[in-house]
Amino acid sequence: MKALINEKRYIIYTLMLGIYLVNIFLDHNVLLYMAGIIAIPVFIISFAAASRLFKILGTFFIGAGVILFVVSGESAAQIPIFLTSNMQLLAFLAVLPWMNSVVHAGRFDRKISQLLRADVDDLGKLYARSSITSYLLVCFINLSALPFSQQVLQDNLSAVSKKLRESFVSRTTLRAFAIALAWSPMEIMVAITIDATGVGYAAYLPWLLLCSLLVLAIEMLWGRIEFRKHPYTPANQKMKNESINWKTLIFKIIELFAALSVFLMAVLLIGNWTGFNFILTVTLVLIPFSMCWAFVIRRWRTFRIVGWSMWKQRTTNMQNFVVLFLALGLFQAA
Repeated sequence: MKALINEKRYIIYTLMLGIYLVNIFLDHNVLLYMAGIIAIPVFIISFAAASRLFKILGTFFIGAGVILFVVSGESAAQIPIFLTSNMQLLAFLAVLPWMNSVVHAGRFDRKISQLLRADVDDLGKLYARSSITSYLLVCFINLSALPFSQQVLQDNLSAVSKKLRESFVSRTTLRAFAIALAWSPMEIMVAITIDATGVGYAAYLPWLLLCSLLVLAIEMLWGRIEFRKHPYTPANQKMKNESINWKTLIFKIIELFAALSVFLMAVLLIGNWTGFNFILTVTLVLIPFSMCWAFVIRRWRTFRIVGWSMWKQRTTNMQNFVVLFLALGLFQAA
């Protein structure tokens, strides 16, 4: 029974978040209350499957929230409403896999990863290529870019000493990941900051991009200088003479950024039209945009198969975030 519940968590998560999102349009207190009622068993189920760290955080926020709740003299009937305070963040996280899916379906990640396979003379040049590759992938598939880039690099560097390989892989991918997330509209901290400050994303974007690209350039230069003393020999000799189809690669990169530009414009226009906050607007736009993009690049069937599998897996494994944000919602509201 426990195994079945763990496998089907995505159903109850979807039910809770679906009711919450429908209420955004209908603005009916009954629907919001229903989402809050469902959140109670959802929290219990998620808590049982959460990692130790998130259990501790959840316990702390729930405990503190209950104490504040009692002190404030609020009615117990308000608890379900309080639990919905951060559901838009959970909805935001639940739809992100669909953007990842269209990137995978269009094989953009495989094309860009060619930068990691072509012939280079030393690890300094490979470091620069690894940084820009990880940066580009993170902009579109977020956390999924890390294991993908790291696996490609681990395979390519299998002939290098373990200490050097681990240092190289972790440094180039993690730093590029952090730098790219500084401006990505699909990064939850960026979305929270925009909503918390009330400043439009369009006002932030030029400065965030400038800082991000400047730091990336410095990081690539620094890494190239530091690692150029180490020669590089591909583990697979076929890669030694492999050449990059620069025309196809550049076209794919341009296509990616064109899609991202359209996505950002859609978010800004719809946000201004509806008055919804940034997190909610991205949440509502992301799935329809991903579907349209899949149709345009003629990868609908692959997108549907990959998207469903990826979404189900990621949503089922959202238990840590569910525990954190539901508990934090009660704490904040109380």
